[in-house]
Amino acid sequence: MQIKLISENTVTGEQEEQVFNLPVGIGRDLSQLPANLNGETVSPVVLLDSTQQVSRFHAQITLENGVLYLEDKSANGTELNGQKLRKERHPLNNGDILRIGNYTITVILIPDGDPNATVVIQSTSTIFNPQSQVVSASNVRQSASPQSSIAFNPYTGILEPQTSPAASGQPPSFPDTLDFWNAQRVSIENISKSRIPCRETEYVACGGGMGSFVWVDMLRIAGVKPENIKVLSIQNQPYERYETLLRNCQIPRYKRIRSGSDSCPDNIWGWPGYALRDAWKAFFSGQVSAALGFLWQIFAEPIYADTYTPRAKDVFESMDREGDRISWDKMLEYGSIRSIRKTEDGRYCIAYCRSSSGQDNYQFLLAKYIHLSTGYPAIKLLTDLEQYHREHPEESGEQKTVVQGYESHDYIYQKLEKNGGTVVIRGSGIVASQIFERLYEAHKIQRNITVIHLNREPRKGNQFESAQRQVEHDWEFQPFNWPKGTWGGDMRAMLEAADPLGRRELLQAWGGTTTASRKKWRRIVEQGKSQNWYKICYGLVKKLERNNQGLELEITVLLIIMTPTLFGRWQTRIFLLATVGILVSLPFSWGYLGVKSDFVYFWIVFYVGLLGIAWDVLYDFLQKYFWDHDWPGIFQFYAGVVEGLVLALLIANIGLPNIPKTEFDLITFIKHYGLVWLAVYLSAWVMMRLLFPRWRFRGGEWMGKWPI
Repeated sequence: MQIKLISENTVTGEQEEQVFNLPVGIGRDLSQLPANLNGETVSPVVLLDSTQQVSRFHAQITLENGVLYLEDKSANGTELNGQKLRKERHPLNNGDILRIGNYTITVILIPDGDPNATVVIQSTSTIFNPQSQVVSASNVRQSASPQSSIAFNPYTGILEPQTSPAASGQPPSFPDTLDFWNAQRVSIENISKSRIPCRETEYVACGGGMGSFVWVDMLRIAGVKPENIKVLSIQNQPYERYETLLRNCQIPRYKRIRSGSDSCPDNIWGWPGYALRDAWKAFFSGQVSAALGFLWQIFAEPIYADTYTPRAKDVFESMDREGDRISWDKMLEYGSIRSIRKTEDGRYCIAYCRSSSGQDNYQFLLAKYIHLSTGYPAIKLLTDLEQYHREHPEESGEQKTVVQGYESHDYIYQKLEKNGGTVVIRGSGIVASQIFERLYEAHKIQRNITVIHLNREPRKGNQFESAQRQVEHDWEFQPFNWPKGTWGGDMRAMLEAADPLGRRELLQAWGGTTTASRKKWRRIVEQGKSQNWYKICYGLVKKLERNNQGLELEITVLLIIMTPTLFGRWQTRIFLLATVGILVSLPFSWGYLGVKSDFVYFWIVFYVGLLGIAWDVLYDFLQKYFWDHDWPGIFQFYAGVVEGLVLALLIANIGLPNIPKTEFDLITFIKHYGLVWLAVYLSAWVMMRLLFPRWRFRGGEWMGKWPI
């Protein structure tokens, strides 16, 4: 007998399956797993675990007298179908769910004699324990991995169905037909002898998408001239493919996308961010309450307000304006990139096709620096969906009843609004949430619509250190794909310090399938459940078939913006107090704003900084209890009030060196401290971003190494 273990890859959100011969040993340390049990070779399953909830040898699965047993060997216990086992042995049945640390694993039994049984190749590496060695490309053989049935046309960028596995690949052609191209380094002389047109430039952006745009924008800001930059792309606008995918998953231009206020592809400083631009436009169009609402969002997110996100329209139009400024169109040219090689003189040679029809119109382009950002070649489908597409090629165009969220499928909503029907949603990410919202709009027109939301198991919310992700109605909430602390806070520092395996552990803990928490959208879910047209089910799709009535699912039913680091806080506090704080204190020390001319105001700034070193330790500790490891602006306001109150009480009651309590004047203190705090706060939002563009990506650290 074999067993299949099914889990969700929390990094990619994909379902992972692997078949093992019995017996099986499970733990986080391969060296601690037994090699043999009762004379039989053990199949090792290594679970990466940065939280150390998984024991070195956690559990084993054995077959005895035809009965499958799970035996816990751990310190924390193993959860079986919601029941905790501690040093116990329990029979294991088909469809049982194991929870080990942050892993949820479904067990499927494969009886002996099953014609579909997998031939298992013995290996110490499993889906849960990726390779730890970095292997050069020349030593890797290309495997016959299954092709996706939905791929982007390499010449037009259009998302197209593939009628056969071979259809998405290209037959051997340029440049592989050139003998010299397979050398480790390509000779410039051989390129010239090939008689294929060849040009030279300094910088080349390969892809021409959002990533290429930001890189080219940085080059232009740094002073590189347009004539020294080439952008090879199969799309006319850098956001063209992104907008297509947004539109397909029901996010048109007027809706807000899953991105932050300061995630500005048109502005490397991130200021002014989209929220401030929104507030500016709203205020001068007479919508004062809306303007204040945008400012409140970025001040209080995500604790007291929904996280601010920009409209797709605003992002694209701002990129158009920046593109005009940097002469994007002058650098852009059509090019379907076929291959890249390094040359003998240390440059790169790009082989590409200049014809959108795929006809022979090939060229070479030599460059000293290249930025490779060509995007995904295809859409990943679940195994059963891929098989269904292969078995039913007659389903095409508006006849398709099984679609992936990123495919164009507006016709489905139109049919539902006319005739009603039942829809099964698989997945709980941002795309699934947008599709559900579109189904809600359809349900308002046609009440005979039922939505079944199929999840593998009830969600509990990922946990990392002291923080846990919020879950409501089996939707797991996180403002963005990753916690904000991974962009420029302490989580980013953890990633940079970890080795490749350690990074994967961290990404598993922080990632997964999530959606943003939005009050209006959550009310829609509540309404759907209360009206009983939205139902949540748990199970694994075993088979997807088509019959005379439509689709039939066979299911195995299961049991039911800148985030500061501590050093960043210290560096920013000291820098701003020593500059902005001193400047604001000067009018007070000269007697223009204070009771009298005195040096005491500089001592107050000094004690704000000195006591702040201790305060920042507390703030850093509290910050780790929030999933995003973020510190909202409103918390900084609270902190400023508390710091000022404590400092005032200390001076008024006991005095401090060089600040006698007899000279304490409360009104003057409030004016001075309040102005210093406000100036420092605003400078952190504006000046630090402009002077130190990478400051926000380093958790507030303005000294030290910068990210590459």
